[in-house]
Amino acid sequence: MGIYKGPSVTAQGEREDIFTANIALRKDFLNRILTTTLKVSDVFGTMKFEYISSSEEFYSRNYFKRESQIITLNLSYRINNYKKEKQRKEEPDIDFDKDY
Repeated sequence: MGIYKGPSVTAQGEREDIFTANIALRKDFLNRILTTTLKVSDVFGTMKFEYISSSEEFYSRNYFKRESQIITLNLSYRINNYKKEKQRKEEPDIDFDKDY
């Protein structure tokens, strides 16, 4: 997944563009009872941006940079693999010979 936010300008400041890319791998085991997911955030180390706000009374410059990638490993186990049964569509019993 890639995320891009273009530069923006507000009444009191401006922010430069932001780009980051994440990747995730998922694998099911034991007939989909056990699932493992590995996610790496900010694969290319590009998550950074600068925001400058100012007026006649103040000037503020903020610079944000992620120091390292974030790696997440999730393991999930399904206790109940519940599947909803299909409901049969029953036809109503209508007697066309009967007067209602």
